[in-house]
Parts: sequence; structure tokens; C-alpha cells
Amino acid sequence: MKKYRKYIAFLFFVSLAVIYLLSIAPAEAMPRTNDKLNHIAGFFYLSFLGKFLYKNVYIFLGLLFYGILIEISQLFVPGRSCEFNDVVADCIGISLGILVFSFFRKEK
Repeated sequence: MKKYRKYIAFLFFVSLAVIYLLSIAPAEAMPRTNDKLNHIAGFFYLSFLGKFLYKNVYIFLGLLFYGILIEISQLFVPGRSCEFNDVVADCIGISLGILVFSFFRKEK
């Protein structure tokens, strides 16, 4: 996996940027979906990908901070709001991503 590290890092940071941009788009520009499932799925993906690059504690704390940053940013976006439950959903997604990654890595 080490030979793919730079590609994984590129994908990880591009994903962070894309998710942030989608998160701060005005609400009327986005399709109606299950918000909490979006948070869980997005942060699952980010933490699973990030596990190729960083240790558990750095992934968890870094993505938690990122999720909080998104929620604070949404205070300034029309039709968006800052919700504590979104951060809880982020934590669930991060934890699941780390657990699933760890499970598959131990299988090898």
C-alpha cells in the first residue's frame, strides 16, 4: 500500500474539499436526502480512506474537527443550520470507518 500512498492522500484531500463545498452549498441547491445518513456515509468514507494515511486518534480527532468546522460554516449559509446531531452522526461514521478498516486489515 505504501506505493499508493500519494494517490490515496490526493483522493483523501480532494474528497475533503468536495464534501466541504457540498456542505456549504445553499440548501435549495441540494436534493432532499436523509441528512444523518449522508453524514454517516461521508465520514465513514473519509475515515476509511484516511486510515491508509494516519493513526486512529489523528483520523478521529481531525475528522471530528472537520465536521465541527462544517457545522459552524453552515451558520452562514442560507437554509443551512448548525446541528449537534450532525456531529454525532459524523462521529458514528468516523468510528464505523475505523472499525471496518481495522477488521479488514486484520484479516490479511
